[in-house]
Amino acid sequence: MFWEEKIDIFKKQHSSSDFRVPFSDWPEILKNIENRFVLKEKDSYSFRNWADRIKNKELVIEASLSEVQELIEKLNKSQNYWIVLPLGQEPTTKLMVYDSKPSVILEIASKSRSDFFIVEKKYSWFTYFNCDRETNMLNIYKSGSNVIPFEEVKTT
Repeated sequence: MFWEEKIDIFKKQHSSSDFRVPFSDWPEILKNIENRFVLKEKDSYSFRNWADRIKNKELVIEASLSEVQELIEKLNKSQNYWIVLPLGQEPTTKLMVYDSKPSVILEIASKSRSDFFIVEKKYSWFTYFNCDRETNMLNIYKSGSNVIPFEEVKTT
């Protein structure tokens, strides 16, 4: 089944408040994310290879892939987030963005079988979920100093 067919199924299974494909807004959304969280190398390289170009990239969590659900459940269930997926494994692969509740993010992540990014919709934080299927490991990275919902808050 092609990815577009899977997305059509998601649209039928979920209300537009839980899952939306921003057809006309996607370039502006990706541009806002990229401007804030991704290092700019070349103008022609927009919306590509984000994993290697994250600004102030910091590893926040190392976990088993089986913990993805537990981690995503830390997100506010009533809030929507941007989920960005590369459509393939190559660095130059196209990025797709969706407006989703955490429950749908879980479904998308399990169906895509690739790394993905979750971004707060007001662009206050950015995370990169690096999913290594061979070792069954998950590394979560963030950009910047803002606390993300997946990390433990350190008290002094």
